[in-house]
Amino acid sequence: MYVNRNKLFIYDLISVAMIVLGGFFSFIFLLAVCLEFTNDTLHMENIIITGLAAIFCIIVLVIGIKRIKFSSNANKFNNVFENDPDGILFVSKTAQLYGMTEQQFTILFHKLTKKGFLINCSLENQEDFVIVLNNGGETAEDKFDIVQCPNCGGNNQIKIGFVQECRFCGSKVSNIKTIEI
Repeated sequence: MYVNRNKLFIYDLISVAMIVLGGFFSFIFLLAVCLEFTNDTLHMENIIITGLAAIFCIIVLVIGIKRIKFSSNANKFNNVFENDPDGILFVSKTAQLYGMTEQQFTILFHKLTKKGFLINCSLENQEDFVIVLNNGGETAEDKFDIVQCPNCGGNNQIKIGFVQECRFCGSKVSNIKTIEI
């Protein structure tokens, strides 16, 4: 898993509260402004204060919507990351998948990891910028293991929890550990 579900849940809960409360109070304040215009005597100070309160609530509503849109990117990225067989994604291809430039994708990726929404992944500069997914291990020994190909017998270094092609014969080699009960 590459998304911090607990952190995302709390963030989304606050965002939904902002949307609900912002929308509700915007409606109430805008209704109050309209009712003030129906009175025989206009009190401009009431209209101005109520109008400003409505504008503030609309801003809270918009911020809540933007927060939900931002956090939904973590789930989208998680879906792509979990379906990757070898744990290495090229930024150029992943950005293209989302209809973004590499720079836009990189900025969004950094924001999501900085806020702690994306975990067990990092952005590294090899020949091309790549996203490296890991299994949460601290050292290289925790992340990789040598697996013998069942087809040709060749030794392959594979990330723990991933599947890749044998570098000698091209057949699928798995490094997914199963828990024995």
